Amino acid sequence: IQRLYPDNPIATQVLAPGQVVPAAGQGVLALEIRENDEAMRKVLAPIHHVPTATCVEAERELQRRLEGGCQVPLGIYGELDGGRLTLTACLARPDGSGLIRESVTGAAADPKAVARALEKVLVSLGARQILDELNR
Repeated sequence: IQRLYPDNPIATQVLAPGQVVPAAGQGVLALEIRENDEAMRKVLAPIHHVPTATCVEAERELQRRLEGGCQVPLGIYGELDGGRLTLTACLARPDGSGLIRESVTGAAADPKAVARALEKVLVSLGARQILDELNR
Protein backbone atom coordinates (compact mmCIF):
# COMPACT_ATOMS: atom_id res chain seq x y z
CA ILE A 1 0.00 0.00 0.00
CA GLN A 2 1.47 3.31 -1.02
CA ARG A 3 0.37 6.91 -1.25
CA LEU A 4 0.14 7.39 -4.98
CA TYR A 5 -1.45 9.92 -7.30
CA PRO A 6 -2.34 7.76 -10.30
CA ASP A 7 -3.07 9.41 -13.62
CA ASN A 8 -6.73 10.26 -13.70
CA PRO A 9 -8.22 11.36 -17.04
CA ILE A 10 -11.22 12.85 -15.23
CA ALA A 11 -9.30 15.05 -12.79
CA THR A 12 -8.61 18.54 -14.08
CA GLN A 13 -5.98 19.17 -11.42
CA VAL A 14 -4.22 17.06 -8.81
CA LEU A 15 -3.56 19.04 -5.63
CA ALA A 16 -0.36 18.11 -3.86
CA PRO A 17 -0.29 18.05 -0.03
CA GLY A 18 1.85 21.19 -0.19
CA GLN A 19 -1.10 23.03 -1.74
CA VAL A 20 -3.97 21.57 0.27
CA VAL A 21 -3.32 19.56 3.42
CA PRO A 22 -5.63 16.51 3.36
CA ALA A 23 -7.50 15.06 6.32
CA ALA A 24 -5.55 12.66 8.54
CA GLY A 25 -5.32 9.23 6.91
CA GLN A 26 -6.98 10.47 3.71
CA GLY A 27 -6.85 7.85 1.01
CA VAL A 28 -5.25 5.17 3.16
CA LEU A 29 -6.63 1.66 3.05
CA ALA A 30 -6.77 0.09 6.49
CA LEU A 31 -7.70 -3.42 7.54
CA GLU A 32 -8.54 -4.30 11.13
CA ILE A 33 -8.03 -7.69 12.71
CA ARG A 34 -8.46 -9.10 16.18
CA GLU A 35 -5.60 -8.02 18.42
CA ASN A 36 -4.33 -11.57 19.11
CA ASP A 37 -4.98 -13.07 15.65
CA GLU A 38 -1.43 -13.99 14.68
CA ALA A 39 -2.54 -16.17 11.75
CA MET A 40 -4.34 -13.23 10.10
CA ARG A 41 -1.44 -10.90 10.94
CA LYS A 42 0.86 -13.23 8.94
CA VAL A 43 -1.59 -13.33 6.02
CA LEU A 44 -1.72 -9.53 5.87
CA ALA A 45 1.98 -8.86 6.55
CA PRO A 46 2.96 -8.70 2.84
CA ILE A 47 0.60 -5.77 2.20
CA HIS A 48 1.50 -3.80 5.34
CA HIS A 49 3.39 -0.70 4.20
CA VAL A 50 5.47 0.51 7.13
CA PRO A 51 6.18 4.03 5.77
CA THR A 52 2.47 4.70 5.29
CA ALA A 53 1.65 3.24 8.70
CA THR A 54 4.25 5.51 10.29
CA CYS A 55 2.80 8.61 8.64
CA VAL A 56 -0.77 7.69 9.54
CA GLU A 57 0.20 6.92 13.14
CA ALA A 58 1.53 10.48 13.49
CA GLU A 59 -1.45 12.00 11.67
CA ARG A 60 -4.00 10.20 13.80
CA GLU A 61 -2.12 10.93 17.02
CA LEU A 62 -2.20 14.65 16.29
CA GLN A 63 -5.87 14.48 15.35
CA ARG A 64 -6.61 12.63 18.60
CA ARG A 65 -4.60 15.08 20.70
CA LEU A 66 -6.37 18.07 19.14
CA GLU A 67 -9.72 16.28 19.45
CA GLY A 68 -10.30 16.80 15.75
CA GLY A 69 -12.98 14.95 13.86
CA CYS A 70 -14.99 15.03 10.67
CA GLN A 71 -16.55 18.41 11.48
CA VAL A 72 -13.27 20.18 12.23
CA PRO A 73 -11.42 21.97 9.39
CA LEU A 74 -8.13 20.27 10.18
CA GLY A 75 -5.72 18.81 7.66
CA ILE A 76 -2.77 16.68 8.74
CA TYR A 77 -0.20 15.05 6.46
CA GLY A 78 2.94 13.06 7.21
CA GLU A 79 5.85 12.56 4.82
CA LEU A 80 8.94 10.41 5.26
CA ASP A 81 12.40 11.22 4.03
CA GLY A 82 14.79 8.53 5.15
CA GLY A 83 14.59 8.32 8.92
CA ARG A 84 12.89 11.71 9.25
CA LEU A 85 9.14 12.32 9.46
CA THR A 86 7.69 15.71 8.58
CA LEU A 87 4.19 16.30 9.88
CA THR A 88 2.22 19.24 8.50
CA ALA A 89 -1.08 20.51 9.84
CA CYS A 90 -3.47 23.18 8.69
CA LEU A 91 -6.33 24.45 10.85
CA ALA A 92 -8.81 27.28 10.36
CA ARG A 93 -12.28 28.40 11.28
CA PRO A 94 -14.97 27.27 8.82
CA ASP A 95 -14.92 30.73 7.17
CA GLY A 96 -11.16 30.40 6.59
CA SER A 97 -10.13 32.94 9.20
CA GLY A 98 -7.47 32.26 11.78
CA LEU A 99 -5.53 30.01 9.41
CA ILE A 100 -2.66 28.17 11.10
CA ARG A 101 -0.33 26.03 9.01
CA GLU A 102 2.84 24.58 10.47
CA SER A 103 5.22 21.64 10.07
CA VAL A 104 7.55 19.80 12.42
CA THR A 105 10.23 17.27 11.50
CA GLY A 106 11.46 14.56 13.83
CA ALA A 107 12.53 10.94 14.03
CA ALA A 108 10.34 8.58 12.03
CA ALA A 109 11.00 5.97 14.70
CA ASP A 110 8.76 7.96 17.09
CA PRO A 111 5.77 9.31 15.13
CA LYS A 112 3.82 10.09 18.30
CA ALA A 113 6.62 12.36 19.51
CA VAL A 114 6.50 14.24 16.21
CA ALA A 115 2.73 14.65 16.67
CA ARG A 116 3.20 15.94 20.22
CA ALA A 117 5.81 18.45 19.03
CA LEU A 118 3.50 19.77 16.32
CA GLU A 119 0.62 19.96 18.79
CA LYS A 120 2.70 22.25 21.01
CA VAL A 121 3.49 24.54 18.09
CA LEU A 122 -0.15 24.68 16.96
CA VAL A 123 -1.44 25.38 20.46
CA SER A 124 1.13 28.16 20.90
CA LEU A 125 -0.29 29.75 17.73
CA GLY A 126 -3.92 29.64 18.90
CA ALA A 127 -5.18 26.28 17.69
CA ARG A 128 -6.84 25.44 21.01
CA GLN A 129 -8.88 28.66 20.86
CA ILE A 130 -10.12 27.84 17.36
CA LEU A 131 -10.95 24.26 18.34
CA ASP A 132 -12.77 25.40 21.48
CA GLU A 133 -14.86 27.80 19.38
CA LEU A 134 -15.78 24.96 17.01
CA ASN A 135 -16.77 22.65 19.85
CA ARG A 136 -19.18 25.12 21.50
